[in-house]
Amino acid sequence: MPTPTVSLTVSKILPCRPAEAFRAWTVPELFQQWFTPGPGIQVTAEVDLRKGGRYRLTFRMPEDKPSVVAAGEFLVINAPHYLEYTWSWTWGAEPGQPNHTVVKVEFRELAEERTEVVLTHEGFNDPEDCDGHTKGWTSILDHMAAALGSGPASG
Repeated sequence: MPTPTVSLTVSKILPCRPAEAFRAWTVPELFQQWFTPGPGIQVTAEVDLRKGGRYRLTFRMPEDKPSVVAAGEFLVINAPHYLEYTWSWTWGAEPGQPNHTVVKVEFRELAEERTEVVLTHEGFNDPEDCDGHTKGWTSILDHMAAALGSGPASG
């Protein structure tokens, strides 16, 4: 069994303070407004924000394609600066392969009420899978920046 060694890191400057970015990432009503990896995909979120708490994201795909689910467990929560959680897709892993990867999200305070969000996703076995996730996370952070730029998050 190969050891998972492939990871990705993407970042984006957000037009808000870390506390607002953290809330946008962890409050389902806010999260669902911007979290999407592509056109026509809608996401529903369930979040139990505590160490050992679980989350579940249901991705409703366009054109009557079947929905997919990503779910996991919160490993570290240091509000409003850091989140770490496992990430597993509903289709699961191949036999003998790890069944999840790990997502780490840092919210770094910058001057002038801006935040750099740095997302690292670790533990991929397949570079192509990692590349696909890089595209998805880049799109997601772009949507987050656009949503937070349109006014303060509330909810």
